[in-house]
Amino acid sequence: MSNKVSKSKKKIYGRNRRIAIVVVLASLLVVAVGAVAGVLIWVLMKQPQPAPSSSAASEAPATTTAAPKVTLPVSFLDANTACQNIALYDASSDTLLYTKQADMKQEPASTTKLLTAALAIQYTPEGYVFTVGNELSLVRDQSSKANLLTGDKLDLDKMLKALLIPSGNDAAYTIAASIGRVTAGDESLSAADAVKKFVALMNQTAAELGMTNTHFNNPDGYPEAAHYSTAGDMLKLVKHADSLPQVREIVKQVTVTESLLNGRTCTWKSTNKLLLADDEKHYNPYVTGMKTGSGDTTYCLTVSAEKDGRRLLLVLMGARKEEDRWTDANGLLQIGFEA
Repeated sequence: MSNKVSKSKKKIYGRNRRIAIVVVLASLLVVAVGAVAGVLIWVLMKQPQPAPSSSAASEAPATTTAAPKVTLPVSFLDANTACQNIALYDASSDTLLYTKQADMKQEPASTTKLLTAALAIQYTPEGYVFTVGNELSLVRDQSSKANLLTGDKLDLDKMLKALLIPSGNDAAYTIAASIGRVTAGDESLSAADAVKKFVALMNQTAAELGMTNTHFNNPDGYPEAAHYSTAGDMLKLVKHADSLPQVREIVKQVTVTESLLNGRTCTWKSTNKLLLADDEKHYNPYVTGMKTGSGDTTYCLTVSAEKDGRRLLLVLMGARKEEDRWTDANGLLQIGFEA
């Protein structure tokens, strides 16, 4: 009896041993397969990935080191600016920051004188002396003036100051008549004909600057039906004027006293309240100049300003009240510099 039991135990033991061996071998196989699979996955992951197709590349988010596009609160600015037409531009980054009805035609008024100044710089012969003549008869009543008199003699620098600082319409007509004769090569031209030559040159230059919604009819900006522009077009003129060192230097000056070449002395004060340090309400320490304008029914303003290495250019048109242009200018410059 005991022998039978012993044999049975041996059989059970042998069977269990075989099972254990199979289990162990199976486990080792699983581990081995897992290890091989892991190595294969690791190798595949280390392989270089194929370049995405052109369509996939176009769908993938672009990576760039360029500055992000600046977006100002357009709806807020539209509702909280009184000027009908606005263009705000960051010259440092060549970025148009904000526009409001920038293609709507308006009176450019005396901001026109920026083009008159640019053409004077371009076409005045070296050493040329401007002599004030009977073109003063073409200056309309109630015009802003530099108080030039017939027979006054000015070099280019003094003439530009008389034009841009007090916004002298008399200076504008003297420049127009003189440059009209110079470009025509005919000193005998009447003042009226010479001014027409100059105005044609203004429109030619405006077209070259891309001012497609603009037409000039006089050199001083006096209101006329055929004398109009837009905020978008005037920004192109402002950018051009701002590129001229003589203009940039003159438009930032508040008050100048000049001795004319014929011995008379004139003092001219800027019409730009943003430059006047004693005007606590309107003064802006970052403003570096540009030009004011007063039309029949609206006011306009072009501004250059600089802060922390950034330069902004601003065009405001269609202000119903004079105060609106100063308020809008200061608010927009603050927002522009913070953008």
